[in-house]
Amino acid sequence: MAKPIIKMAWSGETLPGYSKKHNSRYRILWYYAGTNQYFPYASEPGVAPDKTMTMEKAERIVDQMYRKDAFSQWLGIEKVTIAAGHCVLRMEVRETMLNGFGIAHGGISYSLADSALAFASNSQGRHALSIETSISHTAPLKAGDIITATATEEQCSRRIGLYRVEVRKADGQLAAIFKGTVYRKSQDWEV
Repeated sequence: MAKPIIKMAWSGETLPGYSKKHNSRYRILWYYAGTNQYFPYASEPGVAPDKTMTMEKAERIVDQMYRKDAFSQWLGIEKVTIAAGHCVLRMEVRETMLNGFGIAHGGISYSLADSALAFASNSQGRHALSIETSISHTAPLKAGDIITATATEEQCSRRIGLYRVEVRKADGQLAAIFKGTVYRKSQDWEV
């Protein structure tokens, strides 16, 4: 699993893909070495994120969830990257996942994206449950396709989190866009 590092961006500092307005006061970002990619560390604007949430704790939460998630295991989901508020999963489309048209059933990409939403939202350290989701399929998937779901937190408050998940083929083609809203319970994960 790729190990991101934390980067603190203070006001006035501009990082690739972020304007100064994104860095008002401060913003903590996950930086993926060698990729020049920055992902927001989930926190409310102007509110300090939980300093106790570490990559290791986020990974332990997701590992605990995955061990009990028979459906994600049946799908053959592989965890690629786990960080607080961010998750990358990968799987291969199998023959048993095809519909009558010979393409992957829409529920396959939906299920992969839903698992990415669950892992990303719970990796913040609090129990989170989806309350609304939607998906737009943009390209068909076939048996043998390796697909990757990347969940990114767009906003997070004490009770509600908003996420976007992109499902892509191995060649980078966008196969689906999934949006999810979660309710964040007051119960913390014990790991």
